[in-house]
Amino acid sequence: MYIGSEYYLFLSMSDLDNKVVSHFSESDQYKSRKGIVHRQDRNIINFIKDFASGDPKILEVGGGSGALLALVHNEAKIEYLINCEIVPWTYKNQADASISLCGGSVLCLPFCAECFDIIIMKNVLHHLVGTSRAQSKYNAKKAIEEIRRVAKLNAYIIILEQYNEHSFFADIVFYICRILSLYGGSSRRFSISRNVIVSFLTPSEIKKYCLELELLCSDKERFKPNRLFKYTLLMGDIGHLFLILRNK
Repeated sequence: MYIGSEYYLFLSMSDLDNKVVSHFSESDQYKSRKGIVHRQDRNIINFIKDFASGDPKILEVGGGSGALLALVHNEAKIEYLINCEIVPWTYKNQADASISLCGGSVLCLPFCAECFDIIIMKNVLHHLVGTSRAQSKYNAKKAIEEIRRVAKLNAYIIILEQYNEHSFFADIVFYICRILSLYGGSSRRFSISRNVIVSFLTPSEIKKYCLELELLCSDKERFKPNRLFKYTLLMGDIGHLFLILRNK
């Protein structure tokens, strides 16, 4: 069910790079995802089954096709599920009809304070790009603050985020993407298209932005980079950081 409000969506659009929005609007790889997408999805589902009580309200920010929420609905039998997407028109066909899809940005969530029991955010922070790395990091910090605002006291916040262990190399990747995007360029060898701009954080930076939250679980999964990324060092030490936190 689509319950989106484009008012909130376009109110926050100026905080994001429009090319990133175009990337998710045009890309086909996210539109029809179903089932387990990331290794940690199973851990998220099991955690919700074990710790969710009563009739919890669950929000996923940037949930795309709703693949994870569909599994939560089927396995944990939870009914109140909202997927908040910056490009809701792309994902109107959610993986499960029980999911409510709404339009909005994590930088300005269209919800009142303290209304969710569980909030999930997967691989969103590195897409919150600005015109500089400093602005991009500010956006990531603001996103976590906004999630905390809509989380109830003692609500669980689950974050899965791709990281780059070295901020210096993440800076270079960001500006390469930024420059290529300005001139409509791309690089197949580095998997960069004209609308892909990424600003990866280090694990310590992600955790720093979560200091106001109680850390319950932390896990790092390091990826094996391809040879090009490994030898240039730009993406030679990357992976996923998985955090389970509680709003206090």
